[in-house]
Amino acid sequence: MSDHDNTPPEMQRLALFVGDWTLAAGFGGEPSGEPLGRARFEWALGDQYVIEKSTVDVPEAPDGLAVMAWHPHENRYVQHYFDSRGVTRLYEMEFDGRVWKLQRGNEDFSALSFNQRYEGVFSDDGHTIDGHWDVQEPGEEWRKDFDLIYRRVD
Repeated sequence: MSDHDNTPPEMQRLALFVGDWTLAAGFGGEPSGEPLGRARFEWALGDQYVIEKSTVDVPEAPDGLAVMAWHPHENRYVQHYFDSRGVTRLYEMEFDGRVWKLQRGNEDFSALSFNQRYEGVFSDDGHTIDGHWDVQEPGEEWRKDFDLIYRRVD
């Protein structure tokens, strides 16, 4: 991260994400030991944003671009999400330095036919984010959709 006097301290907390990661996913079972894709988190625009670019080697799964930002007027993080299917979404985001949460429960740029949430926990050494996506269909309880594990590339 470069030295910028106007970088909010909340954004400085996101430095833990910056770098290259492999992605492993598990659908209905344990995550595959083999990486299914890659992600890169990097600073953008004077360290005011963190951008995640992901590519996935599974034809059914989209490549993505996400922009993490601090929303000072609402005193919270947001994540803008875009993918290779043309999907655009806005997630509420929380990060306390260890637990990363994303949630979408309001219609935004895309129709809202189901709610989504992600929770990932950083390992003590910062080299793994062990997480999973949940989904909630209208009138139903939350259920796990799939595991998504990030492993830092050294």
